[in-house]
Amino acid sequence: MSSVHPRWGRPLDDYVGSYDLAAAKKRIDITSTMKAEAEESISQVVRLAGPSQYPDPEGTKVVTLQVLESILNLSMCPQTYHYFADPPLISGCLKLMGTVEADDRMSPFSYEYGYLCFKIIVLAIGTNILLRTENLDMTIANMESDTNTELILILSGHVSRAIKSEIEIGNAGQPCSWVLGWVRVQDRRRLQLTPLMLRSDILLLLDMLWDDRHFFLKTYMMTHSPGLSGVMFVLWRYLYSNSIFVESLPSENLAIPFCEILWRYFLVATTDQLESLVYINNDVQLSSKADQWTDSSKHVTLDDLRIVLQAYTGRMSLVDSPTYLSLEINAILVLLNFVTQIMQPRVEFLLPPLIGNTLDRIWEIINNKKEDDQETIIGIGRVFRLIGRLIRFLNHTYYASRYAVLDLVETLAGRDLPDMVARAMIVLEPYSTKASESYKQCMEFLENTTELFLQPEAVVPKSLLKKPFLPYAFHWIKTDQHFKMLGTSLSDAISPYAGYYQACRRVWHQVSQSLAMDLYVAQIRASGAGYEVKIRLSDKEETFYLQQWIIPKGGNIEDRHLDVKASASDPWYLRYLIPLSSYRLRFSFFEQYFKDETKYPGFQTTPLFQWPTGKMLTPEEFLATDLGKALQTNDIDVYRNKWIECFRQSIQLTNEH
Repeated sequence: MSSVHPRWGRPLDDYVGSYDLAAAKKRIDITSTMKAEAEESISQVVRLAGPSQYPDPEGTKVVTLQVLESILNLSMCPQTYHYFADPPLISGCLKLMGTVEADDRMSPFSYEYGYLCFKIIVLAIGTNILLRTENLDMTIANMESDTNTELILILSGHVSRAIKSEIEIGNAGQPCSWVLGWVRVQDRRRLQLTPLMLRSDILLLLDMLWDDRHFFLKTYMMTHSPGLSGVMFVLWRYLYSNSIFVESLPSENLAIPFCEILWRYFLVATTDQLESLVYINNDVQLSSKADQWTDSSKHVTLDDLRIVLQAYTGRMSLVDSPTYLSLEINAILVLLNFVTQIMQPRVEFLLPPLIGNTLDRIWEIINNKKEDDQETIIGIGRVFRLIGRLIRFLNHTYYASRYAVLDLVETLAGRDLPDMVARAMIVLEPYSTKASESYKQCMEFLENTTELFLQPEAVVPKSLLKKPFLPYAFHWIKTDQHFKMLGTSLSDAISPYAGYYQACRRVWHQVSQSLAMDLYVAQIRASGAGYEVKIRLSDKEETFYLQQWIIPKGGNIEDRHLDVKASASDPWYLRYLIPLSSYRLRFSFFEQYFKDETKYPGFQTTPLFQWPTGKMLTPEEFLATDLGKALQTNDIDVYRNKWIECFRQSIQLTNEH
């Protein structure tokens, strides 16, 4: 165990274990003695408040760890939260927080004393915001009724929602600043004339978070602490305060540390905090603030970078908790862009799990995607581009990267990356003319996808790619045929979407080349065995053909990858009968083409052919058949076996005819 500082207490690695979930869930009854002690402690801290950055040394000495702990005891009882609604308490704790040093610099999170000061600041800012927006009484009532949820989590959630509401009402303009006591707004019953925080204190807070950003992130990764939406709101509004504090304008360069602190906190923020943080982030992205950070020099040590990558990977991990729900695509983009911007060599071993967890989230998003949600697919394309940029960092001669390259190959194969790309291309709304918004979106997605697949080809030797991806060659051929079919057989004439599906095929061929499947695909196509089977449809004379099966010579029917081939003269709905081996691809076809009545309004009255009887069925009747029921089991093996059974019976019927 590291040495305990006589004044600041335990160092970071020792104190974080005391502030876990169990500690956050603790509730106590505040006695009159405890209340009197806390009131005296608050008065000692408040005496240090003021514009001076350097408090009275004698005044700081009396504020010990025990004094701070007596104040924080008030956060374990709903009835005593109103004690935190005292703005000078924020200023006094900031002065104390600034006294903590490590390696001759301010480093408040290095020791328990600084962390406790910051915790009080967060609670005080949040409680004041709730009081000024007239939400404090409701919050306390919620605390009293919900005894299963941590008090700090209830407080943080209400603060985030109150801030979100103010931003929506004020459109992120100066009306938001009334909460901080900086402007007056009509129709507000509480016109705050006293600023929540002094300008000097805001700058001091931002400086401390920036200078100690490494330990700030590490602390919030390892503790169960109150949410920071209130802190981020104050810092964000200060960036827009030039029309208020005309005598001393905030520097435009403050956007640089603010953006990084915001994104670092994004990595560990609980789900309830994202309600307001997303609004703040959207503002810095749409303004020049994010660009200022992008163009600035990055000051990241290897130790710091490892913490950032570990925080990102942990946030992308599967979780089963309402506190940390899976992130939406836009939030993933924000974090992945931040990681990509600060990336540097010598941390390659952390990239495969980072990329793997990101792809897991993408699969989750695709599977839960709402209909007509094209923006999600466009966002996925942007994630692909950023992943490609991360893969570039493996393209150097460091010995350690060899193992990272092997892990990367296993990661890409294990996450079914080709299937993911095919699924996204299929569910994306195809463009019909180049002058449409759909065309721009499709082209952006396809370009980003191509950029991703150019990277493995440049980084990974072909010999390493062949083993995991050669078995996918059969599926690749099948999907390629599907794209070809979609471009030519959606109607009796050439599809209006032919251009899009031709572009998809070009990307798909890049996939086969980048993953070392192209030569094997050519060999399969040259040597595969196949059959054509005529199937009579009821009393009609026309016949249909099953696609040539792409199988190695000597294979048997159980090994063959069955598919349906449709020509330009075939009804488009036959593609629904494609029994894909890939679970994810198969259900993308079902969702996109079978259920989308708006695209193909005649489908609900279009009969489907039932094997083996030759009877024509409506879509509803088809789903009631054995094959339709097998499709709905969500089990690809059940469906494939039923398909083979129906196919064998269809051959027998055809021979009889």
